[in-house]
Amino acid sequence: MNSCLRGIHKAKYITNIGKVTGEAFTADNRIFRGDGYEEISVNWENDVDDVLSFTLNSYPNGCVRVTVEAINQINRELEIFKMLLYEESKEDNNPHHGNILIQRDHEDRIKRMTYSALAIKASKIIKST
Repeated sequence: MNSCLRGIHKAKYITNIGKVTGEAFTADNRIFRGDGYEEISVNWENDVDDVLSFTLNSYPNGCVRVTVEAINQINRELEIFKMLLYEESKEDNNPHHGNILIQRDHEDRIKRMTYSALAIKASKIIKST
């Protein structure tokens, strides 16, 4: 796992400079995990070509790439122990699925700051050609 793709759910998350806002990384807090984390769904690029086309087929607004090194760098810069983790979590209909995990128990403004850090570290928008 070197990098993952985050599908862009809404066009309003795309800026005029081709980057996404932090809102594009908002965790799904409807899923309760017993480990204290919330999930930010991604597709891991273990097979780059297949994963990119698979992701773009599911997200007409495109996607962005985030490297594992960027996630680790955010953790170091925030200085919050294990604020972000990541995992592979394959599903029957998506063998590439995984999550960036964010600690649930921090105040919302710290989580928003973390989402923005992910957006800053993410690539420019990747769209179907």
